[in-house]
Amino acid sequence: MTGPIGFLETEEQLLAKETLYAPTGVTPDDAGTCDLWLPRHHGLHRITEKRERKFSGEPSLAELSDAGYLTPTTLHYVDNKGPVPRLSDKSHTLTLATNNRTRTFNMRQLRRMRAATVPATLVCSANRSKELSMLQATPGPNFGPAAVATSIWTGVPLRVLLRKIGVTKPSEGAQFVLFRGPKGEAPGKGDGMVETCIPIAMALDPASDVIVAYKQNYKPLLPDQGFPLRVVVPGWVCARMVKWLTTITVSQFESENVFHLFDNKILPNMSRMQALKQGAFLNPEYKYDVANLNSAVWSPKHDELVKVTGDEGQRYTVQGYAHSGGGRRVTRVEVSLDGGSQWELANVTCAAPNRHAKFWCWSIWSFAVPISKLVKSASKSIKCRAWDDSNNTQPSHMSWNCLGLGNNAQFTVKINQISLPDGSSVLHFEHPTEPGFKSGGWMGGLVGEYKPPAEEAVAVPVAAAAEVVEAKKAPKAVVASKVDASGKRFISMAEVELHDKEDDVWIVVAGKVYDATKYLPEHPGGADSITINAGTDTTEEFEAIHSKKAWKQLDPWYIGELATDDTEPSSDVTASDAAQSPPAPAPAVVVTGQPDLLPFPAGPIALNAKKRIPFKLISREDVSWNSRIYTYALQSKTHVWGLPVGKHVMCAAKVDDKLVMRAYTPISKNEELGQFRLLIKTYFPDKERGDSGGAMTMHMESMKIGDELEVKGPIGHIQYKGKGYWMNGKEEVFSSKMIMIAGGTGITPMWQLIQGALQVPDDKTVFYVIYANQSWDDILLRDELEDLAKKYPDRLKMWHTLSRSQPAGWKQGTGRITERMFQEFFPKHDQDCAAFLCGPDGMIYDCGVPWLKNMGYTDNRIGIF
Repeated sequence: MTGPIGFLETEEQLLAKETLYAPTGVTPDDAGTCDLWLPRHHGLHRITEKRERKFSGEPSLAELSDAGYLTPTTLHYVDNKGPVPRLSDKSHTLTLATNNRTRTFNMRQLRRMRAATVPATLVCSANRSKELSMLQATPGPNFGPAAVATSIWTGVPLRVLLRKIGVTKPSEGAQFVLFRGPKGEAPGKGDGMVETCIPIAMALDPASDVIVAYKQNYKPLLPDQGFPLRVVVPGWVCARMVKWLTTITVSQFESENVFHLFDNKILPNMSRMQALKQGAFLNPEYKYDVANLNSAVWSPKHDELVKVTGDEGQRYTVQGYAHSGGGRRVTRVEVSLDGGSQWELANVTCAAPNRHAKFWCWSIWSFAVPISKLVKSASKSIKCRAWDDSNNTQPSHMSWNCLGLGNNAQFTVKINQISLPDGSSVLHFEHPTEPGFKSGGWMGGLVGEYKPPAEEAVAVPVAAAAEVVEAKKAPKAVVASKVDASGKRFISMAEVELHDKEDDVWIVVAGKVYDATKYLPEHPGGADSITINAGTDTTEEFEAIHSKKAWKQLDPWYIGELATDDTEPSSDVTASDAAQSPPAPAPAVVVTGQPDLLPFPAGPIALNAKKRIPFKLISREDVSWNSRIYTYALQSKTHVWGLPVGKHVMCAAKVDDKLVMRAYTPISKNEELGQFRLLIKTYFPDKERGDSGGAMTMHMESMKIGDELEVKGPIGHIQYKGKGYWMNGKEEVFSSKMIMIAGGTGITPMWQLIQGALQVPDDKTVFYVIYANQSWDDILLRDELEDLAKKYPDRLKMWHTLSRSQPAGWKQGTGRITERMFQEFFPKHDQDCAAFLCGPDGMIYDCGVPWLKNMGYTDNRIGIF
């Protein structure tokens, strides 16, 4: 069932939406990049590395659908080939040329010409390319299914402009219209000019609605969308729609620009090198001009949970988008719940066609289904496919190509039913991928490692995989820094990113570059806390974690300023000069070769040490009046947490628009697939003491089921490998006896280490634990620790001390930890002993460490979490 609709929003409503979605400032994603001057909406997820000096981004499908039929300009996907040019409306001009005539117009003149307003859906040729890259990496940006957007474009019809240079019909010398952007738009490729073209017959056809646009959604174009001038070719892919347009040329020949010839082809099943050798890029039959037919599900959203009530009347409405190219109408959308054997019709609505019966805008479809059918789905999935008025439909499986373009396979959402403790259940929905660098989705989190089932076998050339391996081996180019007349050194972000190794660590904080390599052995939190940020701009995270004292400690490691587009130093430090600065030697390593006896289960790893990954809260258990166990879902039920025993993670959240980060050790094991658990004590505000409470713990206290917490890791210099072997930084140590001093929530890393050791066969390590709290009710993991102590009486020995109140008949310690407790409870120090501490700084540095050294412990046998 289909039906056309008019505009869903008036000009007034659309402008109000634009105000609602206006960016509030520069996003953290752009910190340290050449686009630092440019505000972007936080919902636009970066999918290009910062070192690439260009921005590509898309919203999530959820954000795209929530925005409505017409997409706000700030959520419109972006695929730039270089830094965004800073152009002026007052000085920008457009030059029109034939072989014998040239005219130039300024923006004021263009706006006075006859204007056309065209509603149109624009789609990137790489839309859904991330799904192809999960099979085998492709070179372009990995877009999800949200590199598509619908807007109202305003500008001068191209045919009107061509008439001003005397072109009214095709001729021998007028076969193509070439569009060119500014010089230097794409650094590193010749003169950096981007040029492409369309046939002149199409340019002159009134039905084609090709315009040179200066407005989007009734507002001047955004810089990311080509301000002040761009081409819009409805029904075609965006690669033919040049942004920051400077020149239009009428020519007998098709463009020979590198971007036109090599960047937009759907090639046969071959690797990139094979295509170059066989001349496939020059074959016009492989051009990707007209957008193909495609559709996707945007409701249910990725990771959405729907409770199953058992009511026969309970229904769910599946929704999504569909579009076709060339002005073709989407005539139907079908939904399958059994893997594609049986299909049912969805309701489809679309915008009205233009006066020539061309459909330029996407269709929105919906399908109401009983929840019971989703529960009973034979394939545990929802599939959708669209049809257009040429009876094209979507293929059942993907077709891999080396540029990752044109993926329009049937879109699949997986359904998982999760049982709850109360006997009820929820349906958990998973999309194939998540936007940007997020690693969620049923295809897994690692590019190139998805293995389709036999019935969906997709051919990937062996040579393509080999090319990816070779590309990873290739050395990075050295990017020279520069020095200005005053002697100040300016360092590009690209050069910073070269120093991203454990023995060569540069970081950027607040626009200044530091070589932190020599500081690694001195860092109180261990070298990992710095090395995970090597080669990055870590300003936001540094501010979230460190005090003003730490800012001063950076001074000795300062080496220069971060270069931006505004920086214009006068002389070079050559690449050879840069290469002659050797990295600081790594700390001495003592390794016995003990293997890690606590490997991870098979499956994709959830954690990422370089990037914060969002995880959804799925349950909360109140342990006491101020302590909770929070359970978070990983990217899928098969994902492995991936935290080595002894390591911790950094949890991050925005509190009052400011990033807050804290280190925590989960109480869950890696064997718990698909989730992890945090035991957190909430520090509530205390008005009498003027204490505002713990920013992170109060944030977690306020979280609702479905809210996300960002996590980054593993972090830490301690790792337990089994049978008494553990790593203290880079040094491997053996200890048959381990003493532990914990205060409050400091028990969690001890619990993790004890659990790890007790699960290794023949591990005979003995643990002595002094655990300090204020009262009996404050003891975390009390029952679990008692159970282990009873089960392993010769290997786990516990001593509690309570400082405020003790239960009747209390026979263990009272008050705070004392040196006498150490002497009476812990075994005498020998070469097989090691000590671990976690708790308040006063307990560790004023008491614990000095007392341990009095007992004979050396620094390499003291581990501080």
